[in-house]
Amino acid sequence: MRAKLRFKDDQRGLRLLERRTRALDGQGVEVVVEGEHAEVAVIQEFGTDTIPARPFFRTALELREAASAKALARGAGEALDGGSALPDLAAEGEALKRAVQDSIEGWVDPPNAPATVAKKRRNDPLVETGEMKDGVTWRLVTRGGSD
Repeated sequence: MRAKLRFKDDQRGLRLLERRTRALDGQGVEVVVEGEHAEVAVIQEFGTDTIPARPFFRTALELREAASAKALARGAGEALDGGSALPDLAAEGEALKRAVQDSIEGWVDPPNAPATVAKKRRNDPLVETGEMKDGVTWRLVTRGGSD
């Protein structure tokens, strides 16, 4: 197979690529737990002296790491080709949100303390009312911060 490359000396293509690359800088997706359960999420994620760490958030992000990288690369490719990265970013934001919610629902180890199981009538370490799971959301992020 042969390939032929030809460059023009007028630099227009290079300037266009540079503008598109700059436009991508700082774009991304942020996944958070909002509302009154944000503090509970932090306590559960990192633990305290009396509550063991249940790193549901970091675990979900680690499990999606490869898929997220592919989605963000697809979005970057679209933007560099003159399209928009937003559809890929939005799809990945929704996928990350679901991954964190699934992690909350499926977390079993370490289990609740016996007193907590007696109070809740079940061993479901990260779900009591479902409000923390419902507080998981995502948003697009640009250079200046969240949109």
